[in-house]
Amino acid sequence: MKNMRKIDVSQKVIEKIRTGQVKMKSKLVFVLEKLGIKGAFGLLLIISILIISLIIFLIQQQSSSQFLGLGSEATFAFLSNLPWGWLLAVIIFLLLAAVILRKFTLAYRQTLKRSVINLTIIVILISSLFSLTGFHQGLAVKASELDNSLLKSVYRQALSCDFDKEHLLIGKVISIDKEKRTAEVVTIGHQSMTIQLFSDTKIVDAPKAGDIFGAVGYKEGSIFYAQGVRRVTLSALKNRCLLEGRALESQ
Repeated sequence: MKNMRKIDVSQKVIEKIRTGQVKMKSKLVFVLEKLGIKGAFGLLLIISILIISLIIFLIQQQSSSQFLGLGSEATFAFLSNLPWGWLLAVIIFLLLAAVILRKFTLAYRQTLKRSVINLTIIVILISSLFSLTGFHQGLAVKASELDNSLLKSVYRQALSCDFDKEHLLIGKVISIDKEKRTAEVVTIGHQSMTIQLFSDTKIVDAPKAGDIFGAVGYKEGSIFYAQGVRRVTLSALKNRCLLEGRALESQ
């Protein structure tokens, strides 16, 4: 009986095709649709990888991630510099990619949440590897040399040497007064300032006179009230603008 029903159904379908009730798509249409779906999926992943690798590059350039753990000011400085609009765009792209993946492949057996998580892990891993190629460093240099408003708008955070000085200070220690708990410093912008420490100021690898330092806190005039301080190296900061700061080491 089952075989008879299958034959009957197939005959009905064939009859509808003959009478024009069902129109068959040409092979070219199927190929184009398949290429379009694969192209859209691949494009969404490529754009996501480019954006995430760019975010990684900007985090390195801002240097604020080096001071996480030194207090709430460090966390605020780090979070305030993140390009949240780009992160939102990546989330949307990954959701669309997951929908395409589940609808047109065997990934429909997974939940949407699982598909998004898997794609996110893949994109982050590839983006981390891609960020090591120096692609964004090269474009940032080109953006600084060329009169291209698009490139400059994308890489403006990397091209700017103006740190969030209200919360983050980077420079060289000139002298330390242990009794007053202060330190005379010169910033990467060659400005002389005084760092005021408190009894609860968190100090990691205490910088000495002549060391390069990073401090988080808040600024009032020429005094920087430090919530946290740590000794750093210019190479660890990985900031293009800090290449100029190497002059601090010879002062």
